Amino acid sequence: MKKYLLLFLILLIINISIQADIDRPSLYGFAPAYPVQVPELFSSEVKPPYLIRESQFIILLHIDNNGKVTTITPINEEDFRIGEYLKIFLTDCRFQPALLNNKKVSSILPVIIIKNPRIQTPDFYFPIDSKLNIKDPDLYFSTFQHNGITLPSVKYFPKYFCNIDWNDSLDIYPFVLLQLDLDKGGEVKNVTEVLSTYSNYTTTLMSASLWSEFKPAKMNDSNISCSPFLLVSLFPQIYYPTRKFYNDKSDSLSIHEKIRVKLISDSLSILQKPIPRNFDGENISIPNIPIWLNDTLSFHITVDTSGYAQLNRFGKTNKETYKILQDVYSRMKFYPAIGFDGKPVEYSGLLRLIIKGSEKIRIQYLW
Repeated sequence: MKKYLLLFLILLIINISIQADIDRPSLYGFAPAYPVQVPELFSSEVKPPYLIRESQFIILLHIDNNGKVTTITPINEEDFRIGEYLKIFLTDCRFQPALLNNKKVSSILPVIIIKNPRIQTPDFYFPIDSKLNIKDPDLYFSTFQHNGITLPSVKYFPKYFCNIDWNDSLDIYPFVLLQLDLDKGGEVKNVTEVLSTYSNYTTTLMSASLWSEFKPAKMNDSNISCSPFLLVSLFPQIYYPTRKFYNDKSDSLSIHEKIRVKLISDSLSILQKPIPRNFDGENISIPNIPIWLNDTLSFHITVDTSGYAQLNRFGKTNKETYKILQDVYSRMKFYPAIGFDGKPVEYSGLLRLIIKGSEKIRIQYLW
């Protein structure tokens, strides 16, 4: 009886392992590593780096084909202390190694670390968690970039018109989601509609995509064909007809202009993160700020499915900065994050408030 039970358990474990490999997220034949064993308690033999505010870091884990962490490298060299602080904990983690064409390989895995100076245990965000979920699509897609795979991107998108009134108070901004067939040169061979919440302009945007220019996907410097998704967000906060969109000239654009045209390589995780409803979403004007006040404050919020922001925690600060935080928080309004089914989803992340003795308060979205 015991032999049969043991055999059953072995077969069950093998079946679960095979099923996990079948279901694990992958793209272009590459499946990133993911944690299968993480210590319950955080420990370190090194003092934490001195921080005056809650901060976010990106650590690169070098993982061998047995799932063991061999090297830890902060993406910014000046953050080497956080790497030393996390070394014991992260090397004690065990991972399912990356796969390339179904073969176990060594790989690089980016991990987001959020450290609050008042909380001993940092927050860890892996591209894929132990349940094979993806919380942050940007972090997930960056894994491919670190492993020799260049994802396709928008190079140029023509101008287009949309009749949306600036006074529209929409719960979710209209958008059109298309799927493109790109050849090895990045040329569009076919375009199909996936989802549209503003069907009057679907045909217009499908036509515009055929006149667009895209950078092709690459593996080991060789171009490959692919079928990414094109998301065109019709924000009421931008002028129509739009200007021509050039991705290499988008740094100076507003937050809505930057992301109104977006290429997404896979349909995993969420379609879009929360977006501020403010016309100038990265700056808020607050009068009567002391001219001498220069401060930076990090704060963590959750945006629910209605776009309401819940303040979860914030760093240590003085009375004046706290008053500004309360004022900024009371004015913050968001479009909620959106899933690939077009429905809103809850999302949590870190923001940074930058005060430099003027009435313009700058907001950085670290998500």
